[in-house]
Amino acid sequence: MEKNMQELYNKFIELRNKGYVKSISKNRNSSGITLEYYLETTSGDICIPDFKNIEIKCISVYSKSKINMFSSSPDGCYILPTQYLADNYGYPDNDFKNINIFKGTIGIYLTKIGNFYFSIVVNNKSKRIYLKVYDKYKKFLNNDIYWDFDSIEEKLIRKMSNLAIITNYKMEKYGKIYYFYNSIKFYQLKSFNVFLLLIEKNIIKVRFNIGVYKSGYKLGKLHDHGTSFVISDKDLVKLFDIVY
Repeated sequence: MEKNMQELYNKFIELRNKGYVKSISKNRNSSGITLEYYLETTSGDICIPDFKNIEIKCISVYSKSKINMFSSSPDGCYILPTQYLADNYGYPDNDFKNINIFKGTIGIYLTKIGNFYFSIVVNNKSKRIYLKVYDKYKKFLNNDIYWDFDSIEEKLIRKMSNLAIITNYKMEKYGKIYYFYNSIKFYQLKSFNVFLLLIEKNIIKVRFNIGVYKSGYKLGKLHDHGTSFVISDKDLVKLFDIVY
């Protein structure tokens, strides 16, 4: 195990030996935020790994949700592609009917979001991953939104070359939340070509999460939570080699 992995492993063992620790946050991702606090991670930047050269993902032992690997707004023919998606192909927010949102996870098969269908396709000739848009009758409309291979590869290598998956148990007691960090496993990325192959096999997908601010001074404004490439934890070994 390389030096940074050993250092993170030692910090994890110290934390596990504490047993259940009190959550420092009530946010949706409180388990990850609490973990970062106790591990004293060196980065809160979504563009670089959490601990030196290692990206950390914290998942519940019982979780079946997909792992958000990294965020990457699409390129394409528009200045603000995600806003264009919401405005032209989204659906009204429940509370702000005049604002269109766009939320969903899209793979190689047609996925209905609002009144339109979408899929992603890898084009090795143009070196792009295209988002294909279809109308409600599944008639192709356009593929004006895409990701260039170069930008995706750079983000994947920078963010996900080394990965640590930490599992947790959650406990609620007297209105407080506690976490027990149970296990850690280290992985190393295979290659960008494998990443593309897994998209073509519908194992890696793209998740859009364009909503609306529900409070604060931006109330009622469009809120882009980020566009992410995601994978199930059970499929990690297809993209990564297990180190320890």
